[in-house]
Amino acid sequence: MSTQQLQGYHSGVQGHFAEQYVRALASAAGFGVGKQDPEPVGVDLSIKYTRRHDIPWPSQTIEVSVKSTKNPIYGPDGSFQYDIKAEAHDVLCGTYPTDFDIRRYLIVVVVPPSRRDFASMESDGLRLSREAYILDLMGRPPIGPSATQSRLSFPPDSLLTPLKLSEYLFDHSGKAQQWASM
Repeated sequence: MSTQQLQGYHSGVQGHFAEQYVRALASAAGFGVGKQDPEPVGVDLSIKYTRRHDIPWPSQTIEVSVKSTKNPIYGPDGSFQYDIKAEAHDVLCGTYPTDFDIRRYLIVVVVPPSRRDFASMESDGLRLSREAYILDLMGRPPIGPSATQSRLSFPPDSLLTPLKLSEYLFDHSGKAQQWASM
């Protein structure tokens, strides 16, 4: 296997793990996760709450683009920094409901440098390494074709947890708190 093929393989494994990491968090929050076929440009997963008979909230869906990095950068204020390619950025910059029928977000999963460390079995269960961050790019101006990438800053409170994912899905922190307590 050539060096380029090996790098592509490791990148594919890293990206696959990142998607599974997001699936695990969504499952922990009680949501369904799926892939569209064919995938819309820039969308990796759809996360959905399906209306229940005992809860009067309507069904909700968000779409996410999942990226991964094994070389995280953190700002002095504790923010997570991520360099995104212009085309990946720009497909998430539209407005809802004008450009998108479904709200879209960027999730970046920080993975360990070695895939051997992606997950470990601990005495109280499976531990997935390391963390993920979520960011809303809707409404931001596109980078455009003149730039190749842009550095994004994720505030410290954008750490992705089941509760944080609920806040984005319901677009309402009160509903997310209520959902988490059920």
